[in-house]
Amino acid sequence: PVTGTKDIASYQFKISDASGKEVYSVKESKKLPAKFVWDGKGSDGNICADGNYSASLSFTATNGSVVAAGTQPFALDTVAPTLNASLTWEYFSPDSDGNQDVLPVTISGCTTEKLWTCEVRGKKGVVKTISWNGTVPSFDWDGTDESGNLADNGNYDLVIAATDEAGNAFSTKLNSVNLDSRETKAYITTEYDGISPNGDSNLEEQLFEITATVRE
Repeated sequence: PVTGTKDIASYQFKISDASGKEVYSVKESKKLPAKFVWDGKGSDGNICADGNYSASLSFTATNGSVVAAGTQPFALDTVAPTLNASLTWEYFSPDSDGNQDVLPVTISGCTTEKLWTCEVRGKKGVVKTISWNGTVPSFDWDGTDESGNLADNGNYDLVIAATDEAGNAFSTKLNSVNLDSRETKAYITTEYDGISPNGDSNLEEQLFEITATVRE
C-alpha cells in the first residue's frame, strides 16, 4: 500500500515492452491511487503482443522532489502450452527379452515451458513422475516406478501437462497402456513320427498341436 499520498502533486504509471517501448500510460495531477490494474491492453485499447513487460511509476511531490520505481519483467502470455504425443504400441513387456521391453512415447510440436511433467497413473494412483525443463523430447517408459522397481502388471495412463507462468494450462492423456511382464512360453508337438505324402491316403499329412502359456 502507498502511504502519505496527499503530498504528491502528480504521477505517471506506464507499462513498457522488452525493448523499452511504452505501450500503456496513465498520467495525472492528483492523489496517487493505492494500486494500479493493467488488463494487458495498450493505450489503443488492443491486447498487447505476447512477451515480457515491466511497469514503472514516477511521481512529483508537492515539495518538488521526483521519485521513480519499477518492477521486474513479467510475462504477458495468451497462448497455452501444447504438444503432440503418440505411442508406438500400447502393450509392452519389460522382461529384457529384446521385444517391446519399453514403451516409446513420440513427442512433436512441443512449446518451450518452465516445467513439463508426465505422470504415469495406475489403479493405485501415480506410480512415477517424469519432468523436463524447456521442451519434452521423445522418451521411453521402462515400466519402473518412482523407486526404480518394476511396476505391477496392468493398465496405465500417461498424463503429460504444463502450466506456463501466465497460468495457461495444458494436458494430454495417453490411455490404457498395458504393462505385462509375465513370462510367455510356447510348445509345438507332432502327431506322427513320420509322414508319407505319396497319394496312398496313409499318413499324407503331419498334424501339429500348439500350446501357449503365460506364467503369472
